[in-house]
Amino acid sequence: MEPSFSLPEQKRQRKRWRFILQIALSAALGGFLFGYDTTVINGAVGAICEVFNISSDDLGRSVAAALLGSAVGDLSAGWLSDRIGRRHSMVVAAVLFLASAIGSALAQSLFALISWRVIGGLGVGFASILTPAYIAEVSPADQRGRLGGQGRDPQQTV
Repeated sequence: MEPSFSLPEQKRQRKRWRFILQIALSAALGGFLFGYDTTVINGAVGAICEVFNISSDDLGRSVAAALLGSAVGDLSAGWLSDRIGRRHSMVVAAVLFLASAIGSALAQSLFALISWRVIGGLGVGFASILTPAYIAEVSPADQRGRLGGQGRDPQQTV
């Protein structure tokens, strides 16, 4: 037999569910940005070669720089989260994404571009670890698995 809720209780449950879903979808944007970052560089390869007049080795370094940053971010996300909390760590990841996008767009040298890509990779690494953990933290126990999976799905979707 299903539990019956009064109308105000149903309203409160709906409002709570909506709030949790909004948090889960917002946090899942971290996963989307991970997939987006690793995909969008392909469209910029020609322009990077043209603007910086670089060799294929240097091009490979500029593309791989984000993956290097991501590896460091993956390994240090837990440490950062323990120090400042998951929510604040996700804000740090978002700031790193934003700074990387602006810095990469304004880069005047290959070194600057690679540096900004490493910084963006840090944000990617933080988000890819913190997103599922944060979603699981705020989700009701009976919905944790379903909502936690949303943090990873957008990475593969892009």
